Amino acid sequence: MISLVNPHLYHLNPYSIPLLIIGVLSLIVGCFLIFENSSLRYNWCVLYICFCVFIWQMCEALMLNSLYLENTFVFGRVFFIPFVLLPAGIYHLSIILTNKNYRQRWWIFFVYTEAVLLSILSFKEGILTGFISTFYGFYPMAGPLVVFFVLFIVQCFMLSFLNFTHYHIFQIGKSQRRQTRFFMITFLALLLSFYDLILCYDPLQGYPFGYIGLLGFIMSVLFYKIRMTAQVYSQREGIYKNEIAIKSDEFSKVFNELGSAQLKLMESGKISALASLSAGILHQMSQPITAIHGFVKFIKTEMNEQDKFYRPICLIEEQSLYIKQMLNNLMELIRHREIRKELININEVMTKAVNLLKDELRIRRVLWELELGEALPTVNADATHLQQIFMNIIINAIQAVSQLPRGEERRLTISSEFNKEENMIYISFQDNGPGIAQEDKNQVFEPFFSKNGSGSGIGLSFCRDILTEHHGKIRVESRVNDGANFIISLPCEAGETT
Repeated sequence: MISLVNPHLYHLNPYSIPLLIIGVLSLIVGCFLIFENSSLRYNWCVLYICFCVFIWQMCEALMLNSLYLENTFVFGRVFFIPFVLLPAGIYHLSIILTNKNYRQRWWIFFVYTEAVLLSILSFKEGILTGFISTFYGFYPMAGPLVVFFVLFIVQCFMLSFLNFTHYHIFQIGKSQRRQTRFFMITFLALLLSFYDLILCYDPLQGYPFGYIGLLGFIMSVLFYKIRMTAQVYSQREGIYKNEIAIKSDEFSKVFNELGSAQLKLMESGKISALASLSAGILHQMSQPITAIHGFVKFIKTEMNEQDKFYRPICLIEEQSLYIKQMLNNLMELIRHREIRKELININEVMTKAVNLLKDELRIRRVLWELELGEALPTVNADATHLQQIFMNIIINAIQAVSQLPRGEERRLTISSEFNKEENMIYISFQDNGPGIAQEDKNQVFEPFFSKNGSGSGIGLSFCRDILTEHHGKIRVESRVNDGANFIISLPCEAGETT
């Protein structure tokens, strides 16, 4: 054993350099595959094959470099072991590549058992009979028992090619067929590397070029692994790109929602500030109106019905009471009191809203008409809020038709109907005013948008928000110089009619 590691018993034979390089390279490739992914059977099988190649090339190189015959005999006997271990690994690799692990598991056990028995046989006298002198150094001579090695090699390669042929026949995809042909050619190149075993028979003498076939096999395995890894990374890249695209869309949606929420917060702040200012103004207005109403009511009690100014005083009292009630309603609206829903009749709420604006309609000389549907289902809503919405839309219609030339007829038609299929009540406010431009139709419900110089631009925005809380909607149909039609839709309570 001491003589095996004594450096003075070896010299550097130039002919052994390719063998040493291929041996070390094969071991590096096998270890690389394991470090890359140790969970694949393919990688472990390739490591096993690379280790066999390493032993083969090292023993062959040490035989060429050895100066001591006893050492040469030791390496010569070990030299025959890879010739049975390597074919067993090749057969196992063919099973892995063709997905036949379960069906041929007993064959794998049988082949490896043969390999172990033949490895033990390599130390018998009938395997190595001596060495022949060649131009590159001493090379072992095969004995009669080596024929079993040759038969085992043929057996393993035949079984491997049968696996590949069967797998190639039943494959549909072109890529699988191309991959199978690639490995069949690779295994054929590896079979040619066993030329080194043929050199063990006298009188054939030549340089052991088997390392070229081994190099081709190792490079093919490495190429296949790199290609498969590239495909995996390409697939992952596609998945990641898809996920990034999805996340980008989600981020864009969230960003847009945040922008919308920010805009709403800004609008809410503006509306809140305006509401506070309006509440203060209404409070200041309500005080003198209350005083006027009380003073007029006192004067009325001091007068007789026959007095000349009794009737005007009654009218002043009535109108001051109306103004007072309207201011109170506006105050409640600005404070945005809690919505108190109950089952209500839309037609009754509409009639009350119109009655409060009869004088305004008469003063502005607007011809109005109510076309209310009969037996409408009830709506679960807050009557006060809906009344204010109806009044707001009617006032807007009055302002719109007031822009018509003097002497031209001003009309407002208010209608309601029930759509049984949609279970919705539709209320329409149709006027014959100048209409709304196409570019303004999408903005009329936005806060602070107004084409009327005297308007605040919050009325329709408020109407939309309140209707949303009632699960209703509002939209406008209009063309320039052809009037406007504001349509409100509200869900009704099924089965409840009034």
